[in-house]
Amino acid sequence: MTDVSMQDQVDDVATAIHELAGGKATILGHAYGHFVAKALACSHPDAVNGVILAAAQASKFPDAVGNTPGIAGNLSEPESVRLSALTFAFFAPPNDARIWLEGWYPETLHMQMASVTKINTHDFWSAGKGPVLEIIAESDPFKPYSYWREFRDQFGSRITTRVITDASHALFPEQPDSIAGAVLSWLQCKTS
Repeated sequence: MTDVSMQDQVDDVATAIHELAGGKATILGHAYGHFVAKALACSHPDAVNGVILAAAQASKFPDAVGNTPGIAGNLSEPESVRLSALTFAFFAPPNDARIWLEGWYPETLHMQMASVTKINTHDFWSAGKGPVLEIIAESDPFKPYSYWREFRDQFGSRITTRVITDASHALFPEQPDSIAGAVLSWLQCKTS
């Protein structure tokens, strides 16, 4: 797989919004996808009427946490090592991290990691100028408790924050109903 830049990914999503959604959409970015969602809202503001950031990382977190995607997604590592990384950084107890041992695509992981290292995330940290729902997983080491207010403190009332209990960075397989409820509630408030 050739390297795909962040801008390539953003432009692809903007094209999909134009062709499939009539030119404007509310976008949701989970984990790595929060970078794409934020960058899209900044570089294609006319295509975005709202942003949902699920398990977005804080501006700072421990290096040991940042290394876990590369360990969990490295299929040459022993299963026990990969499972340990998943348990540490992606799943809150007692949720079973084994469900994420399969389905990793090393080329995609490499592309994601490379695209993030080639950009300045500060350039699109604001996620544009529109409304944002930030969904924080209570046990997410990529967003320690001391950073839960970081985004709202920086960008004010356009940021709505919801904390999902019994979840970590994986978030969606852990608490799908809670996430759906938070998203639907925010969308209803945003459109009323």
